Amino acid sequence: MNTIKNAAVLGYGNVGKILSITLDSLGMLSNVISKSASKDENIKAEFIDDINKIKVIPNALIISVLDRYIEEKATEIANKLGNKLKGVYVFHLSGTLKHNVLDKCREYGAVTASIHPFQTFFNPYGVNTLEFAKSTLNNTAWSIELPQDINNDETKETISNFIKTIYGNPIYISDKTIKNKSIYHAAAVAASNYSAMVLNLSYKLAKAADIQPEIYLPKIINTSINNNFTALKNDKTALTGPIVRGDYDILKQHIDDLKDNKHLRKSYCYFGLALLEMAKDENLIESSKSEQIEKLLKEGIK
Repeated sequence: MNTIKNAAVLGYGNVGKILSITLDSLGMLSNVISKSASKDENIKAEFIDDINKIKVIPNALIISVLDRYIEEKATEIANKLGNKLKGVYVFHLSGTLKHNVLDKCREYGAVTASIHPFQTFFNPYGVNTLEFAKSTLNNTAWSIELPQDINNDETKETISNFIKTIYGNPIYISDKTIKNKSIYHAAAVAASNYSAMVLNLSYKLAKAADIQPEIYLPKIINTSINNNFTALKNDKTALTGPIVRGDYDILKQHIDDLKDNKHLRKSYCYFGLALLEMAKDENLIESSKSEQIEKLLKEGIK
């Protein structure tokens, strides 16, 4: 079985930084390749601005750039390294794109795969530390997709062991997931970005009501998360509150009292409409009440 003993990271954004710090701490980072970053006090490995400057080709090249640049970067790697790619693992980290954007590298014998960490890499502390990197990666699910002709036990074990080395949980996604990869990524966006907006909204509403968010919000948020996971495992939905109850008067009071804060009022109503759609889909609200509430929420957006 092949073993990935070292890797270079191409790109030094949020994900690239976390991976680089982690790999460097394990003695596995050969280089960081970035045109915008030249050094980081947390990284011992050498920073270079061109892949041609790599002195020894590592076992793996990890492309950590925006989706729209991945295929372009893969082509650049293929054109510059050519036959040196034979047997080298080339990964991209996109949650939407498939492995075939790396086909130029495959033409020169590279072992290619899409490996996507189902995780958010926003850093609220501003400074990337090893502790933060390890906590972010620890037990993160990595969705792996391979070309069919190399989808064998040896290759899968090599990639799985690499993911485990950087504290992740390797998962080979099904053909159905591969076909619906954009929906798969939408699930990640909803879990991270949409939940962040809900938390942001509740924080600002708490401040507007002159209560301390740090005291009031954590308990109700954590309880809601636990309740929802428990309910969903049993094919139930843990939706509650005035929309599910069809409580028109309470919702109208909320919207009226937010009349002087257009941003909060519109955000509250937009999220209310999304919640209403879920409630209708789950048959949790009577159609007559849902029509009234939908009209109310749409009026609140104006």
